[in-house]
Amino acid sequence: MPYIGEIRWFAGNFAPSGWLQCDGATYKVIDYNLLSTVLNGHWPNDGNFFQVPDLRGAAMVAAGPASLFVSQRTLGETGGTAQVVLESKHIPGHNHIIEVSSAPANNTTPGPSFTFATGAIGVKQYADTTKTSDPYASLSSKVIGPNIGAGQAPHNNMMTSLSMMPIIAHEGEFPAH
Repeated sequence: MPYIGEIRWFAGNFAPSGWLQCDGATYKVIDYNLLSTVLNGHWPNDGNFFQVPDLRGAAMVAAGPASLFVSQRTLGETGGTAQVVLESKHIPGHNHIIEVSSAPANNTTPGPSFTFATGAIGVKQYADTTKTSDPYASLSSKVIGPNIGAGQAPHNNMMTSLSMMPIIAHEGEFPAH
């Protein structure tokens, strides 16, 4: 017998008798008084109506104090986002060293043993122009620098998952403190 307020994952597409879907729905307190009592203070409850937790598209995390790996989480607190726009402040500083040559290109297909081409005679179009005396100069940051405006679309931030029906018990044993 479940505790009232206990949440489980169910493989069906409905909530079994004695359970409600965890979909953020609003219910009358008078219809589910014991469940309303368990959830009171952590999910919306105005005394007449209350909401069950909404676990659609969400992962559950443990509530409790901060630790080495997680920040403090309060019961009922939500967090995270399904999509994120990465900005340069999210990417740690690092270097990419690519050698270029003032010699003509030796192949039309890029590869680890091929050199970059020069544009006009003596012009290192990929090289850092401050290193003109070096026949193998570092690649200019203008070539590999951030592409401003290109990375403004959000990327999917969701972990791999298996869709199940989250349900909460409204019948069962009332949990003792």
